[in-house]
Amino acid sequence: MKKPQRGLTWPEIYDGSLSEIKKEIEELRKQIEYHNEKYYVDAAPEVSDRKYDKLYARLKKLEQKYPQFASNDSPTQKIGGRPITLFKKVKHSIPMLSIENTYSEEDVRDFDKRVKKMLERKDVEYEVEVKIDGVSASLRYQSGNLVRCLSRGDGTFGEDITSNMVMVNGVPEKLKRAEKIDVLEVRGEVYMEKKSFEAINENLRGKEEAFANPRNAAAGSLKLKNSKQVKERNLRFIAHGIGEVTGFPADNQYDSMKELKRVGFNIGPCLAKAGSIDEIMELCGYWEEKKETIPFEIDGMVIKVNVFKDREILSFTAKSPRWCFAFKFAAEQKETSVLKIETSVGRTGRITPVAVLKPVWLSGSEVSRASLYNQDEIDRLDIRAGDRVIIEKGGEVIPKVVKVLKGKTSGRDKKLRRFKISDTVCPSCGSALSRIQDESDYFCENAKCPAQLKRRIQHFASRNAMEIEGLGKSLVSVLVDKKMVRDFADIYYIKKEDIAGLERMGEKSAGNLISAVNASKNKPFRKVLYALGIGHLGEKKSEIFAEHFSNIERLAGATEDDLEDVYQSGEVIAECVVDYFKHSQNIDVIKRLKKAGLNFKEERDTSGYKEEFMGKTFVLTGTLVNYTRREVEHLIKQRGGKTSSSVSNKTDYVMSGQFSGSKLDKAKRLGVKIIDEKTFSKML
Repeated sequence: MKKPQRGLTWPEIYDGSLSEIKKEIEELRKQIEYHNEKYYVDAAPEVSDRKYDKLYARLKKLEQKYPQFASNDSPTQKIGGRPITLFKKVKHSIPMLSIENTYSEEDVRDFDKRVKKMLERKDVEYEVEVKIDGVSASLRYQSGNLVRCLSRGDGTFGEDITSNMVMVNGVPEKLKRAEKIDVLEVRGEVYMEKKSFEAINENLRGKEEAFANPRNAAAGSLKLKNSKQVKERNLRFIAHGIGEVTGFPADNQYDSMKELKRVGFNIGPCLAKAGSIDEIMELCGYWEEKKETIPFEIDGMVIKVNVFKDREILSFTAKSPRWCFAFKFAAEQKETSVLKIETSVGRTGRITPVAVLKPVWLSGSEVSRASLYNQDEIDRLDIRAGDRVIIEKGGEVIPKVVKVLKGKTSGRDKKLRRFKISDTVCPSCGSALSRIQDESDYFCENAKCPAQLKRRIQHFASRNAMEIEGLGKSLVSVLVDKKMVRDFADIYYIKKEDIAGLERMGEKSAGNLISAVNASKNKPFRKVLYALGIGHLGEKKSEIFAEHFSNIERLAGATEDDLEDVYQSGEVIAECVVDYFKHSQNIDVIKRLKKAGLNFKEERDTSGYKEEFMGKTFVLTGTLVNYTRREVEHLIKQRGGKTSSSVSNKTDYVMSGQFSGSKLDKAKRLGVKIIDEKTFSKML
């Protein structure tokens, strides 16, 4: 099976045919949706903010230049990611929109020009504050009492995280001196201080996979089911704005922040007014130099039109407020040396080259390794062991080499040897490596490779999969090396006495692990499916497939056409799923997992099902007026229906809004029933 290429780069200027441009737009959308899911849902981003922003800016530019390829399904028309699924979804009273951002001073000046043009005056007052690299949340108070806390989610719907937010420092359960305030929604950031982040990672070392950065640690902590554990994470909350309010005295951002401080909230270290763009850039420059003195991570400055009446005039786009803009700091860079280049192997067998570096302190942590991604990247950089290099972190999960300082090594071409992955073997099992034609990646195809097995089991036991507490990296390594575990199913047949004698594993620890293993049997099918690690079937896609097929037998028997018809699926995912069930060893593991008591059937609440929806497939197209797309999808699913991203002979209804395009045309050709919002409302 052909493995899809990942990590594509896009030229700033592209002179291609319309079909090529359309293809690029589609590929960009897929990449951005993937990274949205990793950032907002999994809290485990794989690319830096700068890389993401470049992809996003490129897509936005192409859509503006070629409006015939615009789509309401595009990430540029959505706000953030999807809400996590641990807690009840609640609609925000006022949407939590994204903030447009840039790394360019010129863009900030253009923002100022747009604001002044729309307000039809030359002088505008701004409020400037630090941009905290945390997790957004909204806190609602009624008559001075905290009644609900929501995550940002997709901007329209968030998750009710009240039970965890009350454990966060800086979240008062009752406001001070707020007798006249009837309703107050406070928007802000949940974050983790650098010292707390380092302490948590030190505690996780050898037990679970460490967090990549403080933002991920904060996001992961808010997903914990045990609120007492949240309290131990020492999270903090800083207010930076307001949502719905009644009886709130301030009429501008600056005074509202001071009022929030008065009633009991913490606010950021920078709170300043600015009357000109030069003052704004001076503040940005000052805090970029001082950012290391702040005990938590900041990644830029937020510039807001200060007066609320001005904001009403400026209003919003579909995605962002027109009165707000973020200037992001350039990623911190450091110079160091490459000691050697080695390879590592992932759970899919993919070989990743890694530069082993002379340790250097970068963006809050010591860095000693940097991913080189693949042979193409090595060749592009022309990097060799012994080189002096510039490395960058700036939000990356794994730091990367951005430049090789070739002039700092005399006689470099004669002294330093070029690195070729093809000259190496699997670092775990010693097997020869293979490379798919026209692809960048090399793979170890030994199904019994110990390193792959260890990574697969770590994924299986991870918090977003089976959540087997205590089955961390170190213990997995011991169990595999001692051949006590050869696949996922073996985990459920381990006895307490088998592991009690292992290093750092006493009677109590062994008992706790067995209890965690048994507790994981209660996980729903969607979690089990994700834990299996089927190629390209992430957490959200696993949930969609579990709901669509309802059990493992139906999924295993599905054809590629069946799989491609599933909402948010496609050819690559379909090929991966079909390929997975072709292998007898995978079927055998599933049989043993079923025998152990794991859940391979999706339990559904059918109490709200309606005959008009049950088993029916809906496709949405065009701009909706009275509903958001997510509302419609939720209402359909709640009543027993399902949604798909493409129109086919299997489609029952196409719900058409304004500016519908090719999907509507195809529905007419195929004779699919077309409904509008009014008809849909009647069906409800």
